[in-house]
Amino acid sequence: MKAKFFIYSFPALLIAVLLSGFGLKDHPNNSVQSSARENLNETPGNISVNPPATDGACSYTWAAQTSGTVNQLLTVSTVSSQIGWAAGIGPTVIRTINGGATWTSATGTGITGDVYNIWAIDGDIAFCTTSPSNTFIYKTINGGATWTQVFTQSGGFIDGIQMISPTEGYAMGDPVGGKWTILKTVDAGNTWTRMATEPVNAASEAGWNNSFMIIGNHMWFGTNQTRVWRSTDLGLTWSSSPTTGTLNTYALHFNGSGGSGLGLAGGSPVATPLVRSANGGSTYSTATAPGTSGNLDGLEGDGSEWWAIRSGAIVYYSNDHGATWSTAHTQTGAIFQDIDFVIESGCPVGWAVGNTGNVAKMSPPFTKTLQLTAVIEGFWNCTYYTGDTLTVELRSGTTPYNIIDVAKGKSDGSGDLTVSFTAAIADNTPYYVAIRHRNSIETWSKVGGISWPTATTAISYDFTTAAVQAFGSNLALKCGEYSIYGADVNQDGTVDGSDAQSIDNDAFNFISGYVTTDVTGDDNVDGSDGAVADNNAANFISKITP
Repeated sequence: MKAKFFIYSFPALLIAVLLSGFGLKDHPNNSVQSSARENLNETPGNISVNPPATDGACSYTWAAQTSGTVNQLLTVSTVSSQIGWAAGIGPTVIRTINGGATWTSATGTGITGDVYNIWAIDGDIAFCTTSPSNTFIYKTINGGATWTQVFTQSGGFIDGIQMISPTEGYAMGDPVGGKWTILKTVDAGNTWTRMATEPVNAASEAGWNNSFMIIGNHMWFGTNQTRVWRSTDLGLTWSSSPTTGTLNTYALHFNGSGGSGLGLAGGSPVATPLVRSANGGSTYSTATAPGTSGNLDGLEGDGSEWWAIRSGAIVYYSNDHGATWSTAHTQTGAIFQDIDFVIESGCPVGWAVGNTGNVAKMSPPFTKTLQLTAVIEGFWNCTYYTGDTLTVELRSGTTPYNIIDVAKGKSDGSGDLTVSFTAAIADNTPYYVAIRHRNSIETWSKVGGISWPTATTAISYDFTTAAVQAFGSNLALKCGEYSIYGADVNQDGTVDGSDAQSIDNDAFNFISGYVTTDVTGDDNVDGSDGAVADNNAANFISKITP
């Protein structure tokens, strides 16, 4: 749907319309984004796989940030505490890779029209959608320097995009030809096709681009006709449920794995903008809404905690499943349009964005940051390095070397990765860092571990400079870089014939994609992967720990 009007008393109506860019269809769903990343297994850019609900265990701080634009921001995509993308009128696309300390333009070349929805995989790969006349989906693989059109549709309006794996993703849009537009990609978003099982729309029914979400096999999207559509099998079958009292569902979000947790759906009219579901969207009932004015345009949540925005300067917070609400953050002059979080070290983190380039970040009280450099043997080909997702465990420096905290993120083309820890970490105290990767040998930091000096919040550690940077000097020297041994496909701590056999089987069957038997990171399983396994098995490579 192309227009959304805020409901205010006059003259506040005139002010709101002028500040909000005439209330265009400008609220893409980013609660979608956090939920997807929470459920991806070892996907680049993923921070937490099936994280525990926080249930009020975390505390948060909010801070305004300088976005570098005065254009209205309509959508935000949080990848991690360090990486975020936002987009809106112009077109405008901005990106941060340092937690929002600086935001830089990622509009690049190739995009036409205002950007209504953005979905980012990591700091390099993202998708966005515009609808200047036809509707378009664009993809970038170089941090927004250039964008390539990967889908177009006449007479449509794409409302939301979500990847559920590195290769598979979905997008939904307004009806065309009597059916809702439900798109699917199986080639990393390079091509998109309509599904044959799209549900039939009612007359004049349309969606909203902040109202699309996927958790596991469950899909939801909202409409302008007092109902939410739901699929429990990734779009193969569909049903709808009434949202009595809430005509327009501008935003929705479900907490809990598998789509079985509490869900909220919000929008307008102002008097009854929020409904809730306790059964995965089978039924909805009227819920207590935060605030008293403005359309409800954004929802986020984790466990018992919820956040909401209502076309204004306030971000609302609930720690009791939405039964009661309080003010979490007020940003003078802002009209927030979208909000998106991910779970990092067990706590939500992310951004809210709005008019005139307003950006606000919510963070847990991260105590320490580690700037890490590590490369995986097979992913370094002596010319360039393919970054991948690493799990970083911070462990006690004394026996039994308990895990203190865990963080996860994707390294870049230099092997660099910044992670933040929320656990209480003492100054001048030794800790070990253990690196885990989907098909490599678990590798620990050197004897004596690492430590943060007094009053220091950020330190760096480089595994690539010398063999002794790893416990037991357990690194491979390859083209001048000390690298983490690869090809522990079954993650049993040893590279042996079982790993080689798995690779051989997949190579024989021409398996490709983001799979554990691809130990060189080129998305193909072939002889080069087998060579890594054979060499390391012959040298009896295994993990070495204190």
